[in-house]
Amino acid sequence: GHAETHVLMLGSVLGMVMLAGAQNLITFFIALELLSIPLYVLCGSHRTRPGSLESGLKYLIVGSLGSATLLYGMAFIYGGSGSTDFATIAQGIGGDLADDPLVLMGIALCAVGLAFKVSVAPFHQWTPDVYEGAPTPITAFMAVATKAAAFAVFARFFIVALGPSADQWQPALAALAAISIIVG
Repeated sequence: GHAETHVLMLGSVLGMVMLAGAQNLITFFIALELLSIPLYVLCGSHRTRPGSLESGLKYLIVGSLGSATLLYGMAFIYGGSGSTDFATIAQGIGGDLADDPLVLMGIALCAVGLAFKVSVAPFHQWTPDVYEGAPTPITAFMAVATKAAAFAVFARFFIVALGPSADQWQPALAALAAISIIVG
C-alpha cells in the first residue's frame, strides 16, 4: 500500500543523505545499499502491471552486479592504501601508490560499479527497461534524486579519496562522460 511505499522511499532518502556525507568506504557502501535496496522493491511494487516485476528483478540483478564490482574495487583500494577513510586513502595514494596496479585496478572497478549505479553510458542499457516497468512516481524519483546523490558521492570519492591519482582516472572518466553525451 501507500504506507509501505512511503517507508521504502524514506529509507532510500536516508541512504541518499548518508551517501552525500560519506567520508569512509564502509559508510559509502552501506549508504549506497540503503539507497538501492528499497528501490529494488519499489520498482516491482506495481503487481498488476505486467512489466513491473520484471523491472524490479532486472534492477536487482544489475544493481547487485554494480554493487559487487564497486565492493571489489573498494577492496583493492583498501588493500593498496591500508585505509577505508577517504582522507587517509588520499594520503596513501599520494605517497608512492598513484601508479600501483592494485590501486589502479580498484579505481577502475569502482568507476565501473558507480557507472552502473548512475547509468553512465555504456553501462546504461538496463535503465530503459527498469524505468518503463516501474511505477511512474518511482521512475521520476530514481531518475532525479538517486542520480544526484550518486553523482555527489562519485565526485566526493574521486576528488577527495582518489585525487592524488587523478592523472590516471581523469581520461577514463572524461571518455565515459563523452560517451554518455553522445550515446546516452
